[in-house]
Amino acid sequence: MVERRRRYCSCSSHGLPLPLLLLSFFSFLCLHASFAAAAAPPLRLNSTQESILRDLSRAVRIAGWNTTASNPCLWSGIACSPSDSSSFSVVTGIALSRYGISNSSVFASICALDTLLSLDLSRNSLADLGDRFLGPSCSMKEGLRSLNLSSNQLAASLGDLSGFPRLEVLDLSFNHVHGNLSTELGRFPQLRSLNLSTNGLNGGVPTSMVLSLEELVLSGNHLRGPIPPGLFAYADLVMLDLSQNNLTGDVPDELWKLNKLETLLVSGNELSGAIPGRLPNSTTMSRFAANQNKFTGSIPNGITEHVKMLDLSYNQLSGKIPSDLFASLVLETIDLTSNRLEGAIPGNISAKLFRLRLGMNLLTGSIPDSIGDASKLAYLELDNNNLSGPIPPQLGKCSELALLNLASNGLHGQVPDQISTLEKLVVLKLQMNNPQRIYQKYIFFSYKPEHIKS
Repeated sequence: MVERRRRYCSCSSHGLPLPLLLLSFFSFLCLHASFAAAAAPPLRLNSTQESILRDLSRAVRIAGWNTTASNPCLWSGIACSPSDSSSFSVVTGIALSRYGISNSSVFASICALDTLLSLDLSRNSLADLGDRFLGPSCSMKEGLRSLNLSSNQLAASLGDLSGFPRLEVLDLSFNHVHGNLSTELGRFPQLRSLNLSTNGLNGGVPTSMVLSLEELVLSGNHLRGPIPPGLFAYADLVMLDLSQNNLTGDVPDELWKLNKLETLLVSGNELSGAIPGRLPNSTTMSRFAANQNKFTGSIPNGITEHVKMLDLSYNQLSGKIPSDLFASLVLETIDLTSNRLEGAIPGNISAKLFRLRLGMNLLTGSIPDSIGDASKLAYLELDNNNLSGPIPPQLGKCSELALLNLASNGLHGQVPDQISTLEKLVVLKLQMNNPQRIYQKYIFFSYKPEHIKS
């Protein structure tokens, strides 16, 4: 397996990524409170909730938490809304991320807030949740919609969490949550977004979630086995991230029956077989990443018709690059690094392409002059191929270029003067080509030695 790396999902690009969904939910609460505060001073809490928050401030005991205002609704990280009676405010959101909280005693106060809709204690040092939070006496859980406990040190089993009948967003990523997921996800009947990435979960990919689930992020665990057919029943899925696990088998064509799916990430597994031929039929898919697997065969025609970001790098793909692969008007990023692709680089290149990575293949022929059509291209990597001919002066039209890697090919001739006009170019790699161009490399560097790094 490849080394696991901490990633921010995003989804996101991709519908709303789960962290953004969480942030948007709480931001809405805060914005509502801010508008209310701008119009008039916020109503005070009733004596019970005000006392609860003061107990919480004493339990947290953090110098950085601003609790100087007499009205706790004005404290940082606290969101309030008018109660039904409008005589008082009620606490609807708590966001105490990055405060170094390590003691689960904070839940003694938080659990008493039965009006709470959103709770964010991410990026703290919690090692356990305490008996109060896990037990039936935590009334806060009854109405909670969003719970973010990511980036703590929690070592609980997911099965310990229960009693969240209205929870829609759950983020436990970057913890030490362990166990088998197959039977533990049915206890969240309203769940729409679940992030369990980078934990110690094992077993197969679960199919016991509520069918209304929209986002499922399980990357960076120890899941094994094939992608199960049961996933095809989740018709509302917008994002599915199964990357950095130990999954085997192929990517079933049936996945494309999920006609709302926008992001599919299966990178860093042991998946094999061909790239699904039905991918071009998916009109909603904007990001497909299947890098660092064992896929073989050729790249299907039309695969980028609707996709913005495609990553098939570090596989065993072979054959020629389809002539239409770079032509899509929506394509922004494509990475085919380290495969066995051969033949020429297609000349039909979209003007919207931002990143093109074709290094470490068996490509031949010259760099097409049409590369200059990619006016938004910022990263171009064609290194370690068998390319020949001159460096096209049309590269000078790619005014956004920051990285240009043409190393380890058979290119020859002079470095075009047009390259020196690329004001944003930071990295230029031309080594291991025909010796003719070595002299020109140093002439070129003499133009802007402080600007360009080799």
